Amino acid sequence: MDDLVKLDAEKLLIRWMNWHLWNGGSQRQITNLGKDLSDGEVYTIVLHSIDPSCIDKTGTLAKDPTERAKSVINAAEKLGFTPFITPSDIRSGN
Repeated sequence: MDDLVKLDAEKLLIRWMNWHLWNGGSQRQITNLGKDLSDGEVYTIVLHSIDPSCIDKTGTLAKDPTERAKSVINAAEKLGFTPFITPSDIRSGN
C-alpha cells in the first residue's frame, strides 16, 4: 500500500487499468493514457471487467475502432457516468 500512495495519479490509473485488463482475461497492458487507449479495446475490457452487463466485450471488439469508441461512451452512460470525452477524443488518444 505504501508503494501505491507514492505513485502519481497517471501511474496509479495505469496500474488500476492494467489490473482490470488482467482481471478481464486480456493479455494487453498499457503504458500510457493516450495511444494505448485510442482503439477503444482497453476501455471495453476494463468496463466489462467492472460490470459485464454494461458492454458486450466480444461483439464490441470485432467492430471498427470508431464504433467501439461509441460503445465505450454508451457503456459509461449505462454505469451512470456523464462522459466528458467523445468517441473522437478516444480515437485521437486524448
